[in-house]
Amino acid sequence: MKKPKRSPSTPNRLLSNQGQGVMADFVRNIRNQVSKEAERLRRRSRHRVVGPAHVRAALRRVVPEWRWGPAATSRNRD
Repeated sequence: MKKPKRSPSTPNRLLSNQGQGVMADFVRNIRNQVSKEAERLRRRSRHRVVGPAHVRAALRRVVPEWRWGPAATSRNRD
């Protein structure tokens, strides 16, 4: 018997509401830290907009190095 396809709006049943809230707070916090660091790097480089290189550099500064797996390090480094 085929499983019904889940629509993207279907909530994750494997994570409790409290767990989802913790995860959302964590992601929001990381995003804020990365955006602040990327903006700081943009000002320092005197570019007009935050580019992908600024975001990658900010991610490397905010997220500890041991969190970077093979997928993140396989891209060409700036």
